Amino acid sequence: MGFISYYATGIAGLAVVAISVILTATRLFDGFTDPIIGYIIDKTNTRFGKFRPFMLLGNIVLLVTVLVLFNVTHHLPEKLVMPFFIVIYLIHIIGYTFQTACTKAAQTVLTNDPKQRPLFSAFDATYNTIVFIGGQIYVASYLVPKHGGFNQAFFTEFNTLAIILASIFTILAVISIAEKDRTEYFGFAEKSVKTSFKDYWPVIKRNRPLQMLIVAASTDKLAGSILRNPVIPVMLFGILLGDYALSGTISMFTMIPTLIITFIGVGYARKRGLKNTFVKATWGAVLAYSLLLILFFTVSDPASISLSNIGIATIAFFVFYILGQAFMGLTGNIV
Repeated sequence: MGFISYYATGIAGLAVVAISVILTATRLFDGFTDPIIGYIIDKTNTRFGKFRPFMLLGNIVLLVTVLVLFNVTHHLPEKLVMPFFIVIYLIHIIGYTFQTACTKAAQTVLTNDPKQRPLFSAFDATYNTIVFIGGQIYVASYLVPKHGGFNQAFFTEFNTLAIILASIFTILAVISIAEKDRTEYFGFAEKSVKTSFKDYWPVIKRNRPLQMLIVAASTDKLAGSILRNPVIPVMLFGILLGDYALSGTISMFTMIPTLIITFIGVGYARKRGLKNTFVKATWGAVLAYSLLLILFFTVSDPASISLSNIGIATIAFFVFYILGQAFMGLTGNIV
């Protein structure tokens, strides 16, 4: 879905400014749906568990909306394209929230051991590294050259693979959490503690550490979302450096250092705590990307950064880019 803007503008015919406004507004909508669906999940306790129904339902909504968006929108009359796109995308956001709300909440039922909880970061980081870095390699080095750009054939092949993998991973997740998706692992659920929306505010108002975590995690999420947006590699590597395929190549170099730094960070977190590690990793990402920007804007010819012309600028660019990606991955997964 990160590539939806290319479909909307290049195939469905929506204006660039219009799609930018729509995608931004729907992200804000996503922020409102989170507490609402979180509240519904709190109230849910079925024979099939609390989380598994939403994991399956969310995945089904995601798959259906992806198929509809990418295969129907461009066939509609021009007047219907924008309203249809907005409605289907809003439904997609709800399905997305079903799954992502479970992602973090369901992890809390697996263990209360502070030595074990940081291990989630290692698992998350490994998976995300394979998806985001491997995905960039797959897109830049294989799909785009094969189909000649972001056309309908590109999206058909890309979405087919994504749907198959998403279905497999959802089924595996449902099987894996079945043992702990029961009332006795839901905190105070057995004591029949009733909660309402008015209980949310005191939890946030009186909890300074939670407030700081929300601010830190939200701003990190914003930065990570921007950096991982497919437009950024196109602009950075395709336009400024003049070699879009380089984004896939550098991603291969990024994968191993990212995992190494993640595992080191997880080991550090098990000894010093998650907060301490989160703060230091955030500073690491800020410093690495700051040095990258300074380097990039002081190099007279960005096109000189190339694997065919390996000099000090190219090496420095690779080092700072890789460190920035690695630290960013650690902070995102340690929340």
